[in-house]
Amino acid sequence: MLADPVPQPPAHLSPAAAQWWTTTVEAYVLQEHHLRLLQLACEAWDRVQAARAQLEDEGLTVPGRERGIASSPLHCDRAQRPDRGGQNAART
Repeated sequence: MLADPVPQPPAHLSPAAAQWWTTTVEAYVLQEHHLRLLQLACEAWDRVQAARAQLEDEGLTVPGRERGIASSPLHCDRAQRPDRGGQNAART
């Protein structure tokens, strides 16, 4: 019986994420649901890297209203997250 072929990475992944995909599927026997999770992880990695690059280019602030400045929508400080007790945390 021949082994199943190694699944190829989705075409839209970055080269780094595609390499991670390939390394992972060669090292482990993955079922369909594992491959879906791996794809989501690779896509999330690519989005984080793209946001990081954009923040490096544009900075942590953007022009705000009335000539002010505002925090970039790409910047998510962990202290501001509701699950970390930040300003948007649910009131109890």
